[in-house]
Amino acid sequence: MKKMLLVLLCLLIIIGSTLTPMLYAAPRVEELKIAGQFGLVYAPLMVARKMKIFEKYGLKPVWKEYGSGGAVREALVSGEVDVGFMGIPPFLIGWDKGSQWKVACGFVVIPVGLVTYDPNINSLKDFKPEDKIAGPSPGSVQHI
Repeated sequence: MKKMLLVLLCLLIIIGSTLTPMLYAAPRVEELKIAGQFGLVYAPLMVARKMKIFEKYGLKPVWKEYGSGGAVREALVSGEVDVGFMGIPPFLIGWDKGSQWKVACGFVVIPVGLVTYDPNINSLKDFKPEDKIAGPSPGSVQHI
């Protein structure tokens, strides 16, 4: 009986000593492909990059910059990037087309205004069917 207990104890010590390094090994650094855009609106992302925020959480960021929210959306859809920073319109367009993604957080708040030279227009209710509103580009916040 003592011999059996000794063998069992030795077996447990051997198994425990082989598993311990696996349990306490340094975690593998995960690569995170991040899509951003150019401009002051993305200053929080630039600060996170400069301060190495992602690295502090054990991630290895791979930074990619695109010229528009639509390009970021396409990079997400194609799997070229893991995370994308873009406005709501490109997100909504992708979501409407069936992309299974979520908004993780708000990034910035930008006021939007409507400017007119017509003195008869003081609110949205003053617009008539023949009036036209110009926007910067299809799919932009102003367009949606």
